[in-house]
Amino acid sequence: MHYSAGGLRIRHLLDIFVNDIGYEAIAERWSNLCKDCASPLFTVGLIVRPAFQGTFDDTEQPNTLDKLMKTLGATVVDFPLKANCCGGHMTQISEPVAMDLLNRLLKMLLNMRQISS
Repeated sequence: MHYSAGGLRIRHLLDIFVNDIGYEAIAERWSNLCKDCASPLFTVGLIVRPAFQGTFDDTEQPNTLDKLMKTLGATVVDFPLKANCCGGHMTQISEPVAMDLLNRLLKMLLNMRQISS
C-alpha cells in the first residue's frame, strides 16, 4: 500500500448528501421523513471550520443543514447562535471557557423552549 501526502480528501457526510446526491434526489425519496419535526439546528463548528480545509457552506452563516432538514419536511426554527462556538476544542485548554461557551448555547435553547411553550 502507498499513501501520497495530500492525496486524500476527507469530506463530511452532509457535504456528500447535498453536493453528490442533491436536494432534489433526496426530496424525491424522503420529502416527508421529518414532517412532524420542528427544531432549532446547531451547525457544529468542525463541519464548516477551519475554512482552509475547504468547505461546502458559509463559515459564518451556515445554511446547508437547514436546507437539508427543510427538504426532509422539517420545520426549522431560527436559532441565532447556530454558528457560535460550542467550546468543544477548548476542553483541554481551558475547561471554564469551554463550559461558558456551551452554557451560553444551552441557556438560549432553554429560553427558546420556554417562549414556545
